[in-house]
This record gives sequence, C-alpha cells and structure tokens, in this order.
Amino acid sequence: FLLENQYLAVQLGTVLYTLILFFGVDRWLTLFSVSPLSRTLAALLVCLSGFWVTHTYGGHINFHGIAFIPWILYLGEKVLKKNNRDWTFLEEGRYFLFLVPLFFFTLNSGYVWLQISLPLFVGRLIFELPRWKKIWRGLGVFFAAGVFAVLLSWPRYGAVFHYTLESFPREIGLWGVFGGIRYLIVAYFRSFFDAHVILDHIDEVHVGGWWEWSNYISI
Repeated sequence: FLLENQYLAVQLGTVLYTLILFFGVDRWLTLFSVSPLSRTLAALLVCLSGFWVTHTYGGHINFHGIAFIPWILYLGEKVLKKNNRDWTFLEEGRYFLFLVPLFFFTLNSGYVWLQISLPLFVGRLIFELPRWKKIWRGLGVFFAAGVFAVLLSWPRYGAVFHYTLESFPREIGLWGVFGGIRYLIVAYFRSFFDAHVILDHIDEVHVGGWWEWSNYISI
C-alpha cells in the first residue's frame, strides 16, 4: 500500500527477500565451519539459481517464504547443539520469540516452502533421534513455536479450507488432495533413480511440466 506501482513493489519485495535469503544461507553455514568465501559463493549460488530467479522474476510471490528457511535451519541447528541442562527459561523464550515470526511468514507465503524445508527438517531430525533424550527441551521449543505460528495463521488456512473444499468443492475431495500429494512425493523420489518418471509424465497434472522438474533438480 506504500507504492502505487504494484510491479515496482513486487520488484523491491523480491530484492528484499533475496537479501534475506542470501544472509540466511551465509549465517546458517557459519555453524558448519565453512570459510567466508565458500559461504558467500554458496549463498550467491542459491540466490542466482534458476529455481529462485525464474519464479520470483515471473511474479510468484508465494516463493518468497523460502527466504526464511535458512534462518529457521540456523536456529534449529543451534537448538540441536544444546543439551537440556544448557537451557534456561529466558533463553527458551528468546528462541521462541525469534522462531514464531519466521514460521509465521514462511507458512503464510504459500506451499512451495514444503518442497524444500520438509525434507531438510525430517532428514536432520533423523540423525538426532539417538540423542532425543538429551535435546528434547530444545525440540519442544522448536515445535511449540511452529504450532503457535500455525494457530496464528488460522484465518488464512481457514479461508483456504472454506473456499477450496466447501464453497468451491473439487471433484477429488479432501482425501483426493492427499492422494495427489502422495503421488507427487513418490514421483519425485523415483525420479532420482528412474528417468522415465520425468520423460513419461511431461505436462502431467500432478508432477507438472519439464520446467518444474528442472527447477526441482536445481535445488
């Protein structure tokens, strides 16, 4: 509402989110003893990748939520490195207050962030399962922030549920949507081992066209 030119507003917003993404990737990699030059190159690679540039240039503002994922990963990694005895009540509150807005902005940007963040979150947690008794307190803060962000997002998701499933119902219904998501995940996983999944499903309704596959692979 600050600019009358909407195209200019989208462009400036994309620049802002690109900077957030750049510094987020750089900050996240500091936790893994990556050299400053390597961190800068990695952040540039992410910000100049076809996945980010083509979609944001095309006006897909629902991709902006991806910019917050490195910051969530950064705080999540710090949470995983702390044992239960290292936490204080004030520190729990501080992490909670930082994580809630990050989760909120990501959740309300759309759905694309799931394709990137969910595998990273799940994969990282699997490696820490043997230590869950030592880190459950930090994990509690992390998940509590996510749940609270979902609760804050109920107007958006309530409207999505109402207008897509009740006011304008689709033929496939609610469980059909989950079936489509399951098909999509299986197809993505198979594509790493079987190229026919891509070649035989060009412009397929669930998995999209060849450009979606190229963007996915670029991640």
